[in-house]
Amino acid sequence: MAMGRHRKTNRHLPQRVYMKHGAFYFVTHESKWIFLGKNYATAMHEWAKLVGQSQKVTHMADLFDRYMLEVAPSKAAQTYKDNQREIKPLRLFFGDMRPENVEPIHVYKYLDTRGKKAKVRANREKSLLSHIFSKAIEWGIVRDNPCKDVKRRTEKPRDRYVEDWELRTLVDGAPELIRHYVAFKYLTGLRQQDILNLRLDALQKDGIHVTTRKTGKRIIIEWNEDLRTVVDAIRSMRNIKSLHLFGTRKGQPYSADGFRSIWHRCMFKAIREGRVKQRFTEHDIRAKSGTDADASGLSAQELLGHEDAGTTRRYIRHKQAQKVTPLRKKY
Repeated sequence: MAMGRHRKTNRHLPQRVYMKHGAFYFVTHESKWIFLGKNYATAMHEWAKLVGQSQKVTHMADLFDRYMLEVAPSKAAQTYKDNQREIKPLRLFFGDMRPENVEPIHVYKYLDTRGKKAKVRANREKSLLSHIFSKAIEWGIVRDNPCKDVKRRTEKPRDRYVEDWELRTLVDGAPELIRHYVAFKYLTGLRQQDILNLRLDALQKDGIHVTTRKTGKRIIIEWNEDLRTVVDAIRSMRNIKSLHLFGTRKGQPYSADGFRSIWHRCMFKAIREGRVKQRFTEHDIRAKSGTDADASGLSAQELLGHEDAGTTRRYIRHKQAQKVTPLRKKY
């Protein structure tokens, strides 16, 4: 898409997309305003359908438009949503530059500037930028990826380990949905999106068949007595017809945002009542699952569905204290 006049406001939006009275609009060359929606994600989806195939790329803003139009929508739903959020600060910083003029020094400057407020997010955004340049090479727009030799900023690993008693006290006062969800997540170690999208036909005789959305890895979680008991309890609480193990009252799978709201309400209530002293995230339960599996001599890598053992080691090593053997007295 050809580069128009430089924006002074809302520079995170694609070319010819504007906000007006709390809604997003696409303005045609004939100055016709086309309503896209009030929600950013919905508006971007409508924009992609409206624009169709992208045109000539002259500036980074054009490259971002093409990537978000042709590549990002093919990713998993949550990844696509993350990309929509991550592209905003990238547009603000790089949008007016030409792709061929972006050098490693600019990427380092971005990490330094963005990292002052959000170091982890800066690393994620740099990863997205690197993939965008990889596609730009494929499209013949640039010859090199300026991100390839730029090192990520060091992140402090999250080392929150959820103790057994914390899970017990949380679920003691939690609604039935959270009680069963926590038990299922701990036993299986599955990611939230894989649990919320799990269909009933995945429950087969030899186990629960899952293709993880993040990595595409196929796993079969074998049945044991505890897992069967939890799944039976989940199915017994369902007074609705749904194709999903965890379905809403309308029979649909929970959205990530919807379930996050339920989880936050439950956690804040537990803290307010003094049942939990320090909040923990839903994702911390997956870390606890992998750590406990490792401590029990089971394969944490297989349980968590990691492709690489190094990923598993980085994932759990900060969640437990290392045991050491003391010396024996020799004098």
